[in-house]
Amino acid sequence: MAFGTSVGVPHHKPRTDALAATIAANALADASALADLTARLDAEGVVNLKWAGAAADGVTDDTAVLIDALATGKRVYAPAGTYRLTAGISLPDGAVIEGDGPRRTLFDFGDAPASSYFVATGASVLAPLRGLRLADFGTVQGTRTGVGVMAAVEFRFVAASAVERLHIDGAEDIGLWWIDCDGCVARDVLAENVAYVVNWDGCSACYGERLRGLDISLHAFAILADDGLAPAPSNESSSVRAREDAGGNVLMACSVDRFEGHAVTLNACDGNAVIGMQARHYVGAEADRPAFQNKHTTNDESRRNKFIGCDGYDLGGGFYSQDGAGMIVVGGTLDTVSGNGCWANSAPGTVFSDVTMRGIGGDVLRLEASPYSRARGIASAAPGAAARGLILINSSYCRVDDFELTDLHATGASIDSLSGSTTLGGGVRLGSSPLADASTTTKYPLVYQAVVDTGAIGQTVLGVPPRGMWVGRARAMVAEAPTSGDPAIRVGSVLSTGMIAAQQTLGSLALGAVNLLTLAAADAGTAPVLSCNVGVAATGGKLVVSVEGLHRI
Repeated sequence: MAFGTSVGVPHHKPRTDALAATIAANALADASALADLTARLDAEGVVNLKWAGAAADGVTDDTAVLIDALATGKRVYAPAGTYRLTAGISLPDGAVIEGDGPRRTLFDFGDAPASSYFVATGASVLAPLRGLRLADFGTVQGTRTGVGVMAAVEFRFVAASAVERLHIDGAEDIGLWWIDCDGCVARDVLAENVAYVVNWDGCSACYGERLRGLDISLHAFAILADDGLAPAPSNESSSVRAREDAGGNVLMACSVDRFEGHAVTLNACDGNAVIGMQARHYVGAEADRPAFQNKHTTNDESRRNKFIGCDGYDLGGGFYSQDGAGMIVVGGTLDTVSGNGCWANSAPGTVFSDVTMRGIGGDVLRLEASPYSRARGIASAAPGAAARGLILINSSYCRVDDFELTDLHATGASIDSLSGSTTLGGGVRLGSSPLADASTTTKYPLVYQAVVDTGAIGQTVLGVPPRGMWVGRARAMVAEAPTSGDPAIRVGSVLSTGMIAAQQTLGSLALGAVNLLTLAAADAGTAPVLSCNVGVAATGGKLVVSVEGLHRI
């Protein structure tokens, strides 16, 4: 076969005129279909930014295209891409901007000198903008030259609007800054490298869900209102509303990791709820700064705010109410806190309930100038060396129930002389942590418990002031059987047997058995402390010794 001869290989001919005509017809059909789609979308009230002329290449200035699209009053769709903007965007009534997702559609404001990125401003509280929606895009911040507060989304006098699925990276000051807004919603927003994730000022009935902050340079979530003090508005507030007209806001399932201020601060506002908040890693310079704060500059002014099911790890402080009334904390855990766990300061009627703590460095529960406060279900384990349990200072008519210190604390409970008529109710277990009470009116239906090694001289000082008549009972439970002998329990006073002088031999009780000894005696006040002494007749073993229902009458 001669070289160059092809066998079984089809010969490629030039494209025919008929084929070219077919391709041209298809192109015309595609163009017609595209035109039809564009017309249909336009008729449905959608403006595609790319079809409207936006380059979305991160270089070309797309500001005018976005402004013109919003001016049509139609929904603006920003397909995936990076839209470079050189000015802040003013949002008209009912404006809607939607992208293809916070990682795909980006608005890059670069060095735009505007104070905020997206701004919506109504005429007044009574004439707000309505129906705005920003969703599924991200914002990128470059070198800013603006003055004043800068925010990614600034709403002022806006109602019934939504921000959803946004990623905010470095808006310099605030992610979502809402002033005097009503019924607005924020969901699934991630804000990084900002001072605030949320700053809601003078807002009412707004709702935030699954909002997250990373590397926050001030307070992650702030809800506030004008505190009524001169100059007005003060308290870092820009609201024109009175405090009584702002409130009822909810933060649900939000979180912050690495923050320098408070995780949440509720300041001069009423009736707000923080539910399921998680705060991790306080990195601020101010020691013992609380993560969850309810505060006002004058007493009784920030009322009925609630923290429900909130958790914290590696914090400066836990839950804190200052100069506010009726704060409620229900459910929560605190782990590794350098300062106080639960603290009320000039905050009457505060309620702490069902808070579990571990690794507290300050006071587990501190009630200071906060009369009529209540605590129930507080537990602390593995405290720091200087940690204290219950501290009452100038707080009368308080009640504490189900308060348990699992491990030794430097102070079990301390009640000063100005904390009158306090009740330490059922389930108060201080273990071997000492109690000091300078009040003459404290009521003690408490359980005070310690573990005693019967192989030693087993005096266990329970630290209960003996003034007046006492009724109650002592209990010893065999936790570890003695190796020999029969232990005995003796209940009396360290300095006087005239107060209570009773002894009962426990005998060879089975493991876990309970022995009861009824107490009833009066004392003139000379004996400083009640004690339980375990006899030394037995060798080895352990008893759990407690005084239950001890009540001064």
